[in-house]
Amino acid sequence: MTSVSEREKLIIPKRDQYAAVRKFRYLDGAFIGDEMGVGKTVTAIERDFQLRIDNPNTNAPTLIVCEKIGLDVWEYHLKAMGVAPGEILVIDPKNRAAFESELEALREDLFHKQAPDYTYYIMHYDIIRWIQGTLLATPHPIRWFHIIADEFHYIKNPKAQRTRLFKKIKAVKKTGLTGTPADNMPIDIWSLLNWLYPRQFSSYWKWYGKFVEYEEKERHIWENGRMVGKTGYREMTGVKNVDQLHREIEPFYIRRMLLDVEPDMPEKIYVEPPVMVEMTPSQRRTYNQMAKRSIARILDMEGDGYAVIASAKVAVYTRLQQMALATLTARWDDGEWKEEWEEEDPTLVLTKPSPKLDAVMEMITSHEEEPFVIFTQFRGMADLIEEECRTANISVVKIHGGVTSHRNELVRRFQDGEARIFVGTIAAAGKTITLTRAHHAIFTDLSWNPHRNDQAAARLWRRTQRNAVRIYTIQTRNSIDQIRLMKINTKAELVAAISNPEGNS
Repeated sequence: MTSVSEREKLIIPKRDQYAAVRKFRYLDGAFIGDEMGVGKTVTAIERDFQLRIDNPNTNAPTLIVCEKIGLDVWEYHLKAMGVAPGEILVIDPKNRAAFESELEALREDLFHKQAPDYTYYIMHYDIIRWIQGTLLATPHPIRWFHIIADEFHYIKNPKAQRTRLFKKIKAVKKTGLTGTPADNMPIDIWSLLNWLYPRQFSSYWKWYGKFVEYEEKERHIWENGRMVGKTGYREMTGVKNVDQLHREIEPFYIRRMLLDVEPDMPEKIYVEPPVMVEMTPSQRRTYNQMAKRSIARILDMEGDGYAVIASAKVAVYTRLQQMALATLTARWDDGEWKEEWEEEDPTLVLTKPSPKLDAVMEMITSHEEEPFVIFTQFRGMADLIEEECRTANISVVKIHGGVTSHRNELVRRFQDGEARIFVGTIAAAGKTITLTRAHHAIFTDLSWNPHRNDQAAARLWRRTQRNAVRIYTIQTRNSIDQIRLMKINTKAELVAAISNPEGNS
């Protein structure tokens, strides 16, 4: 392994990042909860360097676990901070056997107290279940010097297989990174704390009783069409004892907002009011029928004591969101249009006319040659926007969940001015990338999770941004858009109460 002191860094951590490293210097676990754009990745790598300086005799490597789309980002940052390419191994999901072979070699090296071939191993969360036999095998399991878990709200569900397997990986030091410690509800944070300090945060229910507000409710149990009994359950409604929570986590937790560390940052302006559009008559008829039947049915079932499965609600709300975006049209798998009686189960796709698409194009054309970033939840809407831009001879690039191999090239083309418009789905393009060439962002629709919307907006509003960033939302009047916005604002207030202890900087 190359000595940390011998490395020449191309990325130099900023003063606030060094301050975070100093706070965590002698801790086994560190929770970096900084707002997007502050530089959690750089802070975590610098923490690893400091830990290695303080522990010069360790032979064990560092394991970095991240999302699939973050693999290249971590490799880039390691190299840019002076780590030699030969010290980094990034898993290739298509070549699992080779990676398992490397892990077997690492296990042997550590057992015989020899220096391993690599200092940094980078892989994504989902691969743990593929290679658990090698990664977690006994005797002589791999004991990493340091685990860095990026976006570690991925392990918020303590019952999930991914969480259980991840928590079995042994390490001397741990660092968790996430911009939103509580992704949706206050209970989300318990599993993260349990990973960092399992003895201190060992009991789920003790933590639940101390910090979670809830209501006791009942639901009916039905069999063969008749009610056979009732069962009680707890419905989480909020968080309590927030000051005590912050006191308990303060020693190993840090959260800085971007304006805390860069007070001269240009503004981030959420343009109000939202751009409002009206549905076409056909859209409105279809939407009203769906809303009347499905939402009324859910409300009736809940009122009668039924526990409506969450996935059923999500399916209804997702369909309504699509109807508020564009026209839903039936298309069959063979690509041919058929009468309804000829074939069952067509695919419903977003097509024109779409008042939201019209509004997007009007905003783009009214700003002449300025670059825009456009976010949506749905690939179908991204496709419509891309197609409309190409028809208007406007250069455009697009990232969705199916784009993996050339993401960086598409981002480079936009950042270098080869494309005027960047279109992306919130899930695929709302993380890890930098889009600071633009200072206009349009959301045609929003995720129910406020964290994901904030992450997407943070692609533009980062430390390297030099212009005020304006964020526009487009809403369809008298639709689920207004209901969704109220829910998002409520969730955002709850998450902020948990995530932002006073004076934590």
